[in-house]
Amino acid sequence: MDETCKFDEEKGLLSVTGELTIYQVASVFEALRDAAASGALCEIDLTGVTEMDGAGLQLLIQAERLAGTQENPSLVLQKNTLIDELQQLTGTAPVVDTPAQSAEVLQ
Repeated sequence: MDETCKFDEEKGLLSVTGELTIYQVASVFEALRDAAASGALCEIDLTGVTEMDGAGLQLLIQAERLAGTQENPSLVLQKNTLIDELQQLTGTAPVVDTPAQSAEVLQ
């Protein structure tokens, strides 16, 4: 895993920063898969993503699907306006609730 992606197992937080393009997706996908398999994954923070291409968008959709599974019913997915705008532009609206709505589930 490179500096683009860090998993804090104690907090259950997978943070992704910088570019999320075809060049980073493989390592981020591996980190996402490993974090989900650990059973400790509670939150994916994408607010630090500065650039995203089609490969990053595919990974985002996979993360949203993961958040909607029975194994991860309260997984919170945090996004920034760049990602929201990209999803609106491409017609790939979120599969799950917004982070604010999802965060209420955790309380």
